[in-house]
Amino acid sequence: MSKDMQAGVPTDLTIGADPELFVLDRKTGKAVSAHTFFPGTKYDPFMVTDGAVQVDGVAAEFNIFPASTAEEFQHNIESVLKAMSVILKKKTTDCYLAAIPVVSFEKEYFDNLPEETKRLGCEPDFNAYTKKTNPTPNAKRLFRTGAGHVHLGFVNGANPMFKEHFDLCCKIVKQLDAALFIPSHAWDKDTKRRELYGDRGAFRPKTYGLEYRTLSNAWLTDPGLIEWVYSSTTQAFKLLDGEDTLLVEQDYFKDFNKRTDKVFTPKDIREYMGFLVDYGFLPLPEEYWT
Repeated sequence: MSKDMQAGVPTDLTIGADPELFVLDRKTGKAVSAHTFFPGTKYDPFMVTDGAVQVDGVAAEFNIFPASTAEEFQHNIESVLKAMSVILKKKTTDCYLAAIPVVSFEKEYFDNLPEETKRLGCEPDFNAYTKKTNPTPNAKRLFRTGAGHVHLGFVNGANPMFKEHFDLCCKIVKQLDAALFIPSHAWDKDTKRRELYGDRGAFRPKTYGLEYRTLSNAWLTDPGLIEWVYSSTTQAFKLLDGEDTLLVEQDYFKDFNKRTDKVFTPKDIREYMGFLVDYGFLPLPEEYWT
């Protein structure tokens, strides 16, 4: 295979997602493993209109067909969420689906779950800053995390580990950190999830592009945020055409990114969004920084 073929053939940008939801008991509020309610596996997803459903450990994961517009992105997510609610309701009316970043399980209940359900994903993800694999999370802990991964399709047939493609993914992921990671603190105050997954720079290279693994599922709770995630992802990618619009090279981003406390106040977010708006990003709905 030639180097050109390993880098793949560039395509128009599409945006997908594969968020994870949790099943909660209506009376107790306690988390219940999704494996007793949902069909589909990682290797054999259960197809529904506009996407697919599968069990991922104790979570109910779904993916959507890649979208080329914000309207299509929102429609696909809402369509699959509706299908999941129907599936769950056919099994039980005592539980509901929740998009929350972290759930904890009682030890006795968790210990009695099947081993394959307690197992965490074995595929490594990478850190765009170090270009090394991230540490494997501890599967024995009694909490699980809900991701809201965003997929970018911009190439066909790339070798995920080909240096040219991998380096391009790292560049894009840093740009996404600048566009999405810092603003996400406006609607996602959780820090526990990142003890297992989803720190800044987390991604997987794909044959079609990349999977950005930093966001939790919290953006699914508001249609306005769903639209914002789509528009910010596309704008961040668009800006890569010019070196002067690499957000990670701007001093304002560097000042925020070097902070290790990872705690951003509403004032921080408001000021940072001013920086992003200057680069053509849509502002967040005001309720997320006041």
